[in-house]
Amino acid sequence: MIDDFNNTIVSDEIYNILQKYNWKKFLKSKENFVFNRNGEIADYYLNISYEKERLYFDCILDMEFPEKRIYDLYKLINYINEKSNDGYFTLDLENKIIKYKNSIFFPNNLSHKCLCNLMDSSLNIADELVQNFTLSIHKLIYSETTVEELTGLMFVKVLGHA
Repeated sequence: MIDDFNNTIVSDEIYNILQKYNWKKFLKSKENFVFNRNGEIADYYLNISYEKERLYFDCILDMEFPEKRIYDLYKLINYINEKSNDGYFTLDLENKIIKYKNSIFFPNNLSHKCLCNLMDSSLNIADELVQNFTLSIHKLIYSETTVEELTGLMFVKVLGHA
């Protein structure tokens, strides 16, 4: 099934799952599919790739943040990464972007239905984490909220997977 990843990822079922989370096709290369969506607080880019029986999800948050809050961003990212079982966030200061990275083991003989279910589950978790994280960053930057006040509510709705 996954041997033909390019055809699988553009199937109607996968397309419908991506649409469910408002992802629109942006760019396609040999190894990657890039989707984007515009949000109120940030623009998002999702890079999906498959290599060595792993499906990789890289979500980039494109949003402005002031230099004076970088330490607080690092604290928030560190706290979230400690608590999350479903990927991790990084801060790329050079390009001024925040990335969320996750990967899932996908054996080559996985059925199309299983692939769709795992994609849906992974995108749901990533969507909730990224949305909560973006909102927390926005509150951190534009209000007097501290990292400690924000972190208590970050994981209220997000459920991990085994």
